Amino acid sequence: MPYSSNTASYLKYPEHRIEARIVGDQLLLWIPAFLALELYRRAILPQDPTQPVTIHLRGKNMGRFVIIDFRYPNTLAQNWETITITWQRVM
Repeated sequence: MPYSSNTASYLKYPEHRIEARIVGDQLLLWIPAFLALELYRRAILPQDPTQPVTIHLRGKNMGRFVIIDFRYPNTLAQNWETITITWQRVM
């Protein structure tokens, strides 16, 4: 959601801080932690893991997915500010 005078909160991240990769029927998404928090707060990311969400990447409809894994970094080698979300394609 872009900033406007009616916006309660606003976060903007450079494209290089968001990464997505399709592997078979799964979508791997790496996003900044504060962005993940805001997406949950706004109910863009579902609280119910069985609820499918339509995902668009770079304007292309990738289909409907459900979250099957949500991870915080677990090693010193990983970026502590990045959340990994794994999505499974559903029909």
